[in-house]
Amino acid sequence: MVRAGRAGAGVRHTVESRRPAIRRVAAQHAVGRVRWWPPTVSSRCLDLLIESAPSSLPAFRRDLERALGCRVAIYLPGQIPGGILVETVPL
Repeated sequence: MVRAGRAGAGVRHTVESRRPAIRRVAAQHAVGRVRWWPPTVSSRCLDLLIESAPSSLPAFRRDLERALGCRVAIYLPGQIPGGILVETVPL
């Protein structure tokens, strides 16, 4: 689900303003690091990279979507090319 382009100000604002909520959901699901994977040009769906899988990925995604107010695509490090980590933003 890679979307080309640069992250718009609205997308960046959504991610930055919801950072505490993202961290809270991650902690509730025992997920370590969460990183945002720009460039996302639409705030309708955000790409997030997580360090480790939660016990229930569907529940984790659902809770993130509620916290963010948009759809969320979740990736594990082994699912994306190695160099992409450089392009992610820590949350």
